[in-house]
Amino acid sequence: MSMTSFALAIYFLFVLAGLLRRGRQISGPWWFLLRSFLPSWQFYHDVGQQPRLFFRSQVAGNPWSDWQIFVPRARFSPLNLFHNSENNLELLHQTLIDQLSTDIYALPDGSKVEELVSYQLANRLVRHLLVRCDANPAAYQFEIRLVAPLSGDDQTTTTLISPVMPWK
Repeated sequence: MSMTSFALAIYFLFVLAGLLRRGRQISGPWWFLLRSFLPSWQFYHDVGQQPRLFFRSQVAGNPWSDWQIFVPRARFSPLNLFHNSENNLELLHQTLIDQLSTDIYALPDGSKVEELVSYQLANRLVRHLLVRCDANPAAYQFEIRLVAPLSGDDQTTTTLISPVMPWK
């Protein structure tokens, strides 16, 4: 057995022992450790509204830009059959938005959404998207909306609006 296989086996045993120690409920930090190895297949279960990321920015002294939706778009080429890292990253970004939406609904009363790891990662994603668009904003804001498939912007439900954040 190679050293990598041995280390993975020890890791899974450690995570399994932690899960068994806590009981039958699979939640908490142990689940997040195990989840990093398992893909999310939630997109097969949800047929209704889907969480989408919208963001906008403001250049100093100018009005706010229109809300832009982030929808990962796949670029196809024959090379993607063997190495598809860019499209996998785009799908990972959407999985992050799905996870944030799930975390918002599971958030206990009195808890702050800003403390969620998925919220902090979504905030970094928005900053990354603004840099990718060559924006140089003084401030930015994002929101999570539930969007029905093949519907217009008027048929959305906003589940989260971030505060206006300065660009640092």
